[in-house]
Amino acid sequence: MTIDLKVLADNRDALILAEVAALLHDVGKFCNLHIEAHTGGQRSWSNDHAYKVVTDAPQSVIHLSKAAASLKKPNALNNVLNAQSPKAADFISDVLKDWLQNNTINLLNESYSLAELIMLGTPGFATNENRSQLLNRKSGWLAAVLGVCHNEAHVDKEDPPPGQGNQKLPNVFISTAFGYEEQKVVIGTSPESLDNRLQKLPVPPTRDQILGEFSYGLGRHSSASQ
Repeated sequence: MTIDLKVLADNRDALILAEVAALLHDVGKFCNLHIEAHTGGQRSWSNDHAYKVVTDAPQSVIHLSKAAASLKKPNALNNVLNAQSPKAADFISDVLKDWLQNNTINLLNESYSLAELIMLGTPGFATNENRSQLLNRKSGWLAAVLGVCHNEAHVDKEDPPPGQGNQKLPNVFISTAFGYEEQKVVIGTSPESLDNRLQKLPVPPTRDQILGEFSYGLGRHSSASQ
């Protein structure tokens, strides 16, 4: 069978933007609060998905269909729409928020802002039985693809049993898959802290810039797996 790759070439720019959204899908975890919330600190997010909320007003980005009012919605969607402070948007720069909200991917007759993909790209949204009816004039398929990829990535980094394996402040280290802990996560107010690095993330960010900065953070919410 011959596979025609022309569709990929024709949509090159949209696919590159989609890759940026995928790289930034958990950008809210790259801040002091997220490390504190999962390693013995006193602060926590406003709800379980507030770290995904990259705009000040998510309702202005995610437009629900009329049918959504009578449908059971996934917790991830409800949490994103109802998140209060603290949420990810409190920690990223205004210029990055504007860029995420105003850059749109047009692919296969549906349009999504980068902010929309980041906020909707969760396993809970992807697998919800009503997903294709929740958004106004689109099925949510592209966000669902991101959500499925997000879920599959956890196969090789299972969470530890409750109460076991979590690092504790102030000694939180980045480790490799082989367990080498050579770099301490910096939080607080120093120029090297996660908050300051997040504020200074270039806009528009390139793939290499994103990966370079994210090497200073943890690979998942509660442990030092990279």
